[in-house]
Amino acid sequence: MTAMEIIKSVEITNFRSIQKLETPISATHLNIIVGKNDIGKSNFLKALNLFFNNETEIAAPFRFQDDFCKHATTPAKKAPEITIKIEFAIPTRFKDYEPLIWTKVWRREGLHSSTIMTKNGEVPSAKGGGVQWVNKIKYKYIPAIRGAEYFNYLMGELHDAFSEIDPEAFQTVSTQFTKGLKKQVDLLVQNITQRLGYNSQIGMPSNFRQLFATLDFSLNQSGVLISLNKKGDGIKAQHIPIILKTIADHYKSVTGHAVIAPETIWGFEEPENNMEMGNAFKLADIFQIFSEDLQIFINTHSPAFYSLAKKEGIPTILYLVKHKTGT
Repeated sequence: MTAMEIIKSVEITNFRSIQKLETPISATHLNIIVGKNDIGKSNFLKALNLFFNNETEIAAPFRFQDDFCKHATTPAKKAPEITIKIEFAIPTRFKDYEPLIWTKVWRREGLHSSTIMTKNGEVPSAKGGGVQWVNKIKYKYIPAIRGAEYFNYLMGELHDAFSEIDPEAFQTVSTQFTKGLKKQVDLLVQNITQRLGYNSQIGMPSNFRQLFATLDFSLNQSGVLISLNKKGDGIKAQHIPIILKTIADHYKSVTGHAVIAPETIWGFEEPENNMEMGNAFKLADIFQIFSEDLQIFINTHSPAFYSLAKKEGIPTILYLVKHKTGT
């Protein structure tokens, strides 16, 4: 089994409940974080989201007063700061495939510094393939609560991935569709005004992405189409990894002269939520297969996922231990 290893190791200092990871977390293609509640499992994934997307949760920007570790000890005459250091395994297809270490530091005013170095302490060329590759990495954070709002957000992400393949063609089609829809809506409004005397308006989405985000799946059950929104959360939850994988595949399929296609990392909170045990085991097998093409970090309470260590292609299992002053 081939494995997608993008991140080799992670060091985190002073992020929320994580005062310091005493030793760097060594990562592989499928990384499973287990342990009791309130030990920092979730904060590990959110720290990665801060590193890649400068937000801790979806649409939740960095806030120093919330994200700085309450147990941190700051030396005199030194500013309090959060540090995240990640070592990346650069693909051997690049001439400069020596591992790169990217360190980011946040202070009260926000991101304070961002430094990429080789493992030997040298500054790599910004035009080199390795540096361009790490800058294109996409980290997708998936929260533990995945309701209708998250599903709409995910469909918007799917829109962005589709439009990346051929932006001009996709824009043309979406513009034509939106204009055609507006024309029909305007006719409806005119009829209401003429027949009822009301000056009505129908709010149209300002762009095709907003419209795409409201798209709904229907399940065919005995010849009857049933909206996914009318099914239980467990059924919807099973669709999410497949949609995410489609997004990753589309980004990776972007081609062209000297184009470096983005690799994808998932930070997935409790994928077993709202699932029957049997479906959780099926999903765990899907995650193992998907880890051939992307790198996955999950936290979990389910034996369906941490039992994967007994299978071929052993993933890393990360045990986070809570100290009195933080993880």
